[in-house]
Amino acid sequence: MPSADIPTIPKGFPLLRVLDVESINFSRFSKVFYKLYHLRYVAFSPDSIKMLPKLMGELWNIQTLIINMQQRTLDIQPNIWNMVRLRHLDTNSSAKLPAPVAPKSSKVTLVNQSLQTLSTIAPKICTEEVFARTPNLKKMGIRGKIAVLLEPNKSASLKNVKKLEYLENLKLINDTSNQTGKETPSACIYISNKVEEADFIRYLVEVGRYVYTGAVGTP
Repeated sequence: MPSADIPTIPKGFPLLRVLDVESINFSRFSKVFYKLYHLRYVAFSPDSIKMLPKLMGELWNIQTLIINMQQRTLDIQPNIWNMVRLRHLDTNSSAKLPAPVAPKSSKVTLVNQSLQTLSTIAPKICTEEVFARTPNLKKMGIRGKIAVLLEPNKSASLKNVKKLEYLENLKLINDTSNQTGKETPSACIYISNKVEEADFIRYLVEVGRYVYTGAVGTP
């Protein structure tokens, strides 16, 4: 199917529950797409989009959202804390999540009890406040400059992962450039001079029940 025909899907299938268009690259979201309120599963591969539109949050029945990007970063605008049925949010980019906003009503907690998969997110998202909103996470991926999670006195820290009591799988992907300006392999974790390798290993031991993907090394 040509990408130009994607906007015709909502008109032809208004009760659609599963939409998997990963094999089709497209560069924009049609407004009629946000009327597919019955969607439970969505998977797509945008070719130039760097931001997930806020209107995606109106699809309140979504349980699984998979986004395979060509871009290295993704700005997620929808308030996922209010998407109470969302269980799995999976992207290959380094995702920035919306900041939790204090609820106007005591009936709104902004805690997503359903979310089990959150991968991959930017290191700066790994704060105590964010993890308090996702208490039932089982699988998490972090992509970016991993060394910043080991710096002292930072709100984003690998220590905060220990608050996720149900976490079973933790994937770390170092995505940065070395001193030559070349991108380092994502399978390796390169520790900056500010962080001792022993400190990194100690942190991993503290969360030893998780699965760590990658190797520890120095450039």
